[in-house]
Amino acid sequence: MHSIDASVVVDAPVALCYQTWMDFEKFPAFMTRVVSVSRTDATGMLPAQKQPSRHAEDPQKDVEGVVVTELTREVEAHGNKVWHWEMKGPLGQLFQWTGGIVMNEPNKAISWATLPEEQLPNTGTVNFLKSPTSTAIHERTLITVTMSFSAPGGAVGEFLADIVHYGDNLLSEALDDFKRHVETLRTEQLLEQG
Repeated sequence: MHSIDASVVVDAPVALCYQTWMDFEKFPAFMTRVVSVSRTDATGMLPAQKQPSRHAEDPQKDVEGVVVTELTREVEAHGNKVWHWEMKGPLGQLFQWTGGIVMNEPNKAISWATLPEEQLPNTGTVNFLKSPTSTAIHERTLITVTMSFSAPGGAVGEFLADIVHYGDNLLSEALDDFKRHVETLRTEQLLEQG
């Protein structure tokens, strides 16, 4: 597993940042590398029960099995909905995966995982915290994203190696895109309020 992380402070309240993040299908409008995100039905895509992993004998190492079990439980709890993502990677390569939310704490954190056997297997968490630099009249949000990737072979493995090498920059780029978008939304809100 390879991990990357990045953070950004957004000049907007936590609730606005969280609500905007949860609207995945709008990411392509402001994140330059995200080509499309579409919500789809997961019926038939999920394992019927926890599949034993190569670490099934050691529950501490059975991360694969736990992720599949949690993903199955959470996706089913949310009406069997998952999101299919298409993203431009290094050198413009197009990569796709389907995944769902495995943990959602409104205005605090969201965790996701891809479905088993995806082209770009990944898990991650985004945290939303009121920034220590907030004031009584100006709330700011600290957003921290941590992503982990399983590296398969072939072109996808090469892509993942590039992500790990350039990952912090790619993730920072996505967070900067998100920051600009949310701060524009916040400015529009304030102008409407007069």
